[in-house]
Amino acid sequence: MSRTGVPSIASNPFTLNTLPSTPISRTNLFTAPVRRDLLVGTGLALVATFRAQGAIQWTLTWITAMLRSQGITEVTTRVSLVSMTLTTGNIVGSLSFPLLADRWGRKTALLIYFLGCLLAIPSTFSLVQDFTTAMITPSVMGFFVGRIFAGFAVYFPELFSTSIRATAHGFCYNSARLSSALAPFTTGLLVSTYGFFALAITAVGLVYIPGVFIIVFFARETKGQPLPD
Repeated sequence: MSRTGVPSIASNPFTLNTLPSTPISRTNLFTAPVRRDLLVGTGLALVATFRAQGAIQWTLTWITAMLRSQGITEVTTRVSLVSMTLTTGNIVGSLSFPLLADRWGRKTALLIYFLGCLLAIPSTFSLVQDFTTAMITPSVMGFFVGRIFAGFAVYFPELFSTSIRATAHGFCYNSARLSSALAPFTTGLLVSTYGFFALAITAVGLVYIPGVFIIVFFARETKGQPLPD
């Protein structure tokens, strides 16, 4: 017991039993078989983050430019409504992923979302020519693009053991965020070069192809499997 009268950690056997038996080291993340799952998680997060920052963040700018090119000067209300439909798609997508993952498996659910992103984003930026269509298609795009991250919250913790779970999870996310920081600049450069959004967004959207490849050939299924100790 400490001088303050509060039991110390050393005198509390229940506390001792909850302490990790081995220190967490960065080298633990890169040992087999953790390394493969870490690279899978980082690759999927990189693809999703790069595309979200390279597309979703440009949606309202694109809607504003489209409306003004049609001679509409008061665009604030319309853009706000499109933002609401995009957010609604995000919410529904977030709630849907766990249900799909529980029914069909994590890999299948991720594959559905990645393929949905691959199709929904270029379709949205290429086909929308008026405000009415713009009120519908962004919700579909938001369903897939913005809410892949809900899938990561389900899938990533199941890949890693308790001692490194939080560290590995954070590594996947933050490595992807750091690497995808150039996505908005890449899209902006393509838009300024070619003069319109559809081609630029479609080009950046091709990043989902390696994501599909990772899911099919490297990601492992974790549905029904016990969490690693």
